[in-house]
Amino acid sequence: MATPTSEPTGDDPSRDAPDAYLTSGEEVFWSEPREARQLQPFDGSEPRGLLGLRLDPPAIGQSFGLGGRNIDLVVVTPVDPRQSVRDGLPALPLDVHLLLPPEEWDPGRPPDPAALRLIGRGKLVASLGAARATDASMIRMNGPRR
Repeated sequence: MATPTSEPTGDDPSRDAPDAYLTSGEEVFWSEPREARQLQPFDGSEPRGLLGLRLDPPAIGQSFGLGGRNIDLVVVTPVDPRQSVRDGLPALPLDVHLLLPPEEWDPGRPPDPAALRLIGRGKLVASLGAARATDASMIRMNGPRR
């Protein structure tokens, strides 16, 4: 029998724990923290590298101009030029630029940097508790989400 944890990882107990949690940043308020699972890192033309992440639950895309399309894939690159995601996630927390890939992007192939659209900044943290604390701090600074 599996030992219960204080950090739920979804409804399926057989699912792997997320690599990180994506939480609100300076320009992006998620309705809740998102589990983030690493896809393949890409060098691309970005000196800090690009890393695809699968989000769970998906984010509502309407506030990003996507109509009814939800966001379950994002590409990130570190905000700090001294950090890199070329080999996967470094130590957390990590402030990242959030980039939307085109709808037809295949996560197994490097994204076309010209097709990525910057939607703001977010923060990757190691635990759900840290994500909730970051969100609470952002709400105190910026007011409630709309």
